Order: sequence, then structure tokens, then C-alpha cells
Amino acid sequence: MAEKKTETKVEEQKVTLSLEELQALIRQEVEKAGGPKEEAKGETVYVKAPAPERMKVKLFKDNDKYKDPLYVSVNGNRFIVPRGVEVEIPDYVAEVIERSMAQDEQTALTIEKLESKFDEKTKDLG
Repeated sequence: MAEKKTETKVEEQKVTLSLEELQALIRQEVEKAGGPKEEAKGETVYVKAPAPERMKVKLFKDNDKYKDPLYVSVNGNRFIVPRGVEVEIPDYVAEVIERSMAQDEQTALTIEKLESKFDEKTKDLG
């Protein structure tokens, strides 16, 4: 049996909501989604953000370049991560540190390649 396909045309409608109605609608949708609970104070609605996951990290420490704690800032939140000891930090801070280390590694590889090319060109000249 063949399926009958129908098209439905939806007309655009303008909806006007008061601030209170909009806030109530947002609260309702957040609760439906199982999201964070809200606390209302006056006309401002505060949404509690979920606590970040925590990760254990241990940063390399030596007696030269890597002896001082690592300063990390994410969205205005500042963290000082000690070296040589295992600490728990928010996952987003660990991600910033991981990305920074990956970028440092990539930079070192690029410098090494450029130095190699430079050495090859200078050997050809002399």
C-alpha cells in the first residue's frame, strides 16, 4: 500500500511575551530537560551551574625552567597549580593545560624543522 504524503504549510506568527512569561517559559523548559534548578531573587533569575568535573593532575617539576607553579586563567577565574604534586583541578582547567602542552610540543617540532632547513641551506652556501 502506498503512503499518502501531505504537505503542511505553517504560517509565521508573531508572539509577544512579558518578561515574567518568558522567564516562566524558560524555567519550565529547563526543568523539562532535567537541567539545573533556579533560584529567583526579585526579577532576576539565577541558574545554578552544574559543578565542574574534577581531574587529578601532576605537573612535571625540575630545578630549572619547570620549578614554579603554573598560573592558569579561564574566563576570569584564576588558578595556581603547583608542580610535582598530584592535585585535583576542574576539568576545564586541565583541558587548558593539555592544549597548551600540545601547542608547545607542536611549536618545538616546527622550530626543529625550520632549524634543519636553515642548516641545510647554509651548508650549500659554504
